[in-house]
Amino acid sequence: MIWREAGYQIEIIVTERPLHATELAEQICLDRVDMLALGGGDGIVSEALHGLCSRADHERALRLPILHLPMGTGNALASSIAYQANEPFPPRGSFCQQMALMAIRPTFNHLCLYQVEIEGGRRKGQNNKNSNQCRIMFLSLSWGLMADIDIGSERFRFLGMARLHLEAFLRVAFLPYVARYKARISYLPLPEGRLRNKVMEKMRMRVEERREEVGKEEKESEDFEEMIKGIEIPPLDQPVPSDWKTIEEEFCFVHIAALSHIGSDLPYIPSAKLDNPVLFLTFVQWQKISHRLHMAKILLSIDTSAHLNDPAFEIIPILACRVNPEKDAGGWLALDGEAVINDGKNSSMSFQVGPGKNKNATIIGRQRR
Repeated sequence: MIWREAGYQIEIIVTERPLHATELAEQICLDRVDMLALGGGDGIVSEALHGLCSRADHERALRLPILHLPMGTGNALASSIAYQANEPFPPRGSFCQQMALMAIRPTFNHLCLYQVEIEGGRRKGQNNKNSNQCRIMFLSLSWGLMADIDIGSERFRFLGMARLHLEAFLRVAFLPYVARYKARISYLPLPEGRLRNKVMEKMRMRVEERREEVGKEEKESEDFEEMIKGIEIPPLDQPVPSDWKTIEEEFCFVHIAALSHIGSDLPYIPSAKLDNPVLFLTFVQWQKISHRLHMAKILLSIDTSAHLNDPAFEIIPILACRVNPEKDAGGWLALDGEAVINDGKNSSMSFQVGPGKNKNATIIGRQRR
């Protein structure tokens, strides 16, 4: 093994049940470890982060470097780390070994964490049924068609990545019956100014265009940190502030993205950065879809980020967002790629996301090329 050859002492623990990684992260002795390597998909990263954040010494715990070893279906975090380092990577196969090498000569980067409140929702494996659940997010919140494809494809898990393509085909074939989700979206946009202009300028850059820009930019994270100071997000049962904007429509999907990738071969918002507290509210309104093949084209073009050029695909850079689905609107809600349930089913749940109390985790990457 690469790490043993480098003289690293390793303890391997295999998780045995849902939320086991959360329990382990809650109990780990920080004086005994220098790094937490997480092998799996984005779900195991989410579990571990929830465990670290729930500790009494969470500020210290979040300084423990985390390395994502991509062994799952999506692997969005590992992909975003490699992409931000301007390092080419295979979607599967040797990608895990490539990420493991980052531990030999690591750089330590911030990963923005966001606070999420969900009406009555809980992750699979949780027994508590509080009226509203507060979580953290590092990757995405998704509701509607994209979440339905992701969560619904679990029945075809034996097919590997092909499960997503099969589920997408089935869902799109039954449009419009499975993808007309009515909701009210309220969001806090980026304030007018230099930083907003820079984000707007780059947010529709495709993956190869954006790759050329990586490594040439000044660090802006401190400027954005200043921007989010003092932002207060009201509880879900309180009205949104007057400076928020609102859209009420029928949507095909609503997806709030924090990272550049939503999968190892799916560069969704190439301009998104790991340490930048800007979220990207993305959606497709039903009225802007000409036919079901149009929706299929948008989904199929994500692997080249050509979806960014489709006028039906809307992107708004934001600091916070709330989504209130219409009663019985249906559709799965996915937090960091994992299903959120309410009383054992995927009933319509209001949800919101904004700057987190625990602002950053520490992740292992590589110096930009």
